Amino acid sequence: MRTTFRRAVRHVSRTARGSILSSLGWATTATGLACIATSALLGWRELFAAGFAGFGIVACAAIMATRTPHLAATLDVRGTSVNMGDTIGVTACIIAKRRHPTATAAHCTFRIGNDTRRIDIRSITPASPHNLTLTIPADRRAVIPIGPLVATTGDPLGLARRSVALTSTVNVHVHPRILRTGPLPIGVTHDLEGRSGSDPASNDLDLYELRDYAPGDDLRHVHWPSSAKTGSLLVRRYQATQHTAIRLLLDLNAHSYAAPEEFELAVTLYASLGVQALREHRPLATGDDSHRIRVHDANTFLDRCSALQTSPGACNTTPIFHTPIFQGPAGPGQPNSATGPNRSDGPDGHASHNAAAISLYLVVVGSQLPLNDIRRFARTVSASPVILLRSAIGEQSGVAWDAVHRLVTVGAPKDLPFVMEALR
Repeated sequence: MRTTFRRAVRHVSRTARGSILSSLGWATTATGLACIATSALLGWRELFAAGFAGFGIVACAAIMATRTPHLAATLDVRGTSVNMGDTIGVTACIIAKRRHPTATAAHCTFRIGNDTRRIDIRSITPASPHNLTLTIPADRRAVIPIGPLVATTGDPLGLARRSVALTSTVNVHVHPRILRTGPLPIGVTHDLEGRSGSDPASNDLDLYELRDYAPGDDLRHVHWPSSAKTGSLLVRRYQATQHTAIRLLLDLNAHSYAAPEEFELAVTLYASLGVQALREHRPLATGDDSHRIRVHDANTFLDRCSALQTSPGACNTTPIFHTPIFQGPAGPGQPNSATGPNRSDGPDGHASHNAAAISLYLVVVGSQLPLNDIRRFARTVSASPVILLRSAIGEQSGVAWDAVHRLVTVGAPKDLPFVMEALR
């Protein structure tokens, strides 16, 4: 008997967990409580009966809402990563598991981005499932959540309702527009295999020295002629080479851009440069030395670009680069959320960079960022060339040369190939 009672209690609590009263249900409950309290003060039995009836109606509505809809659904999204201008195909199918799968006042809601569609499911039977096919235009860069498909049951009066998710949410990434840039600048001077470094390596191209064999060394690196002369095993060590590496940064400070369209142009420049670097098989990273993210796949990189948004920023003149990326000093009482505890600051408050390992900096900023801030950042990485691209819609595109950096102004997307050609 006790076991049966416990099972019943667990079942009721589990099914009622997703049940909530609507605003009308809470109003009815409050009215019933007020009637009972008033009847106790004035001695009116009619008010007590009205309040008790209100509680009974709400209780019956809550019991009806706990009925589980015996439904199953599938959600098929064709293409979770698309380009701007493409279409997203969505197919949803709702199937009834029983002949009478739902209670009265049952419906489904289907979320697509910021829109929600309502589907009546009372007529669904095992022999007649409900199919929904949609074509969504991908006309802007965004991350569009599709789903979940939620079945909601309740009472006819709308006092209580219960929602059950039939599918999960699928995020569709709409990639920014990719422009043709042509080959990127090389950056630092390097040889065919890369720029030689000072650290020895166990496997590379240029022989550095010979050392005594140690347990665990690969026998393929043993230099047998020298070992035969000396009578002991000698292992080759090589001079490590550093290939041209690119560090890509994007300013996310909302005050750096004159309009939202200008930020979209900046994201287009940022994505186009990153894709071109990956096409050239150049080592690409986004972030400073304490929060560096190496990028190996163009699709993953573009998925991140789809979710980029501006931030209010610590102050109007502080650049906030693509998180988790280099960030300047925060304003009073503002933490540096984009940097970690191991970040080392230079004399001007900016994060120090391992410039020796970076061949080229590509920094995309807005038209409202002061030139003094741009020059200050360029000086922090003066050991490596810096190319700063200003997104400035309506301005004349061109290239300005400086002692420590090159400032590229892009006034329209079609001008990017021409200004990049001027850099080579």
